[in-house]
Amino acid sequence: IPLDRVQRGRTPREATAAPDMLRFDEETWREQKAGGTWSRMFNRGGALNRYPWLGALAWWAAVTVLGWAAFPLLFASLPGLRDRGYGFARLFALLTLAYLTWVAASVRLLPNTQGTILRMMGLLALVGGSVGWLRREDIRAFVKRRWRMMVVVEVLFAVLFAAWIGVRMLQPDLWHAVVGGEKPMDFAYLNAVMKSTWFPPYNPWLSGTWINYYYFGFVLVGTLIKLMGTVPAVAYNLAVPLLFALTAVGAFSSAFNLFGGAGDAKGERRA
Repeated sequence: IPLDRVQRGRTPREATAAPDMLRFDEETWREQKAGGTWSRMFNRGGALNRYPWLGALAWWAAVTVLGWAAFPLLFASLPGLRDRGYGFARLFALLTLAYLTWVAASVRLLPNTQGTILRMMGLLALVGGSVGWLRREDIRAFVKRRWRMMVVVEVLFAVLFAAWIGVRMLQPDLWHAVVGGEKPMDFAYLNAVMKSTWFPPYNPWLSGTWINYYYFGFVLVGTLIKLMGTVPAVAYNLAVPLLFALTAVGAFSSAFNLFGGAGDAKGERRA
């Protein structure tokens, strides 16, 4: 949020009378509205959208490859962990990709488009690949020593991702008939984040203003959705299982690092 527009020390009535009321200037609002139609952003006739099972498989593959690309960075920066950050690699990759895209669109360097996301993914792959090449011998030794743990992480992520997709298939509308929920608001904010050209994103509830709310979680998910080109109605039901699987793998990794046994201490220090 532009700090020069934050209303400080005002009563609600005084804030209501403020001249900008969190509104975009005319030029920025035109750019936000010109960010592209849904049909341009998402190809409904594409294979990943015509066959949801194929889309789910593509999401699993994309997040896994991103995790492998980011792992050398964690391996080099987290020498004290038994798994060297392998269990956190997917989450770290998504966080880095979303953050770089968010910064670029926030400072008006590059717009929030699939092309920008691809550039940031290339940057992540380049840096991660370079570090991996420089530390290739250490990583090779680590894989020989910890390959069983790596297999467990991969199987755990795949099984939990698939299992929670099954849960979402049982109730894909994401709404509870009795107690309701926040999913309609979530979906509106997610769509606004993906549709916006620049950040902060536009407010889906109040035309011409920006979101006066924490929204980076939607950037984290929306970046992957735009990268994959999955229509939002399907992507939302893939994002929920993804977050579930990432949380579970992160919990497993935390437990492994805390209680996974002494291991080869000398080998860990050499790596």
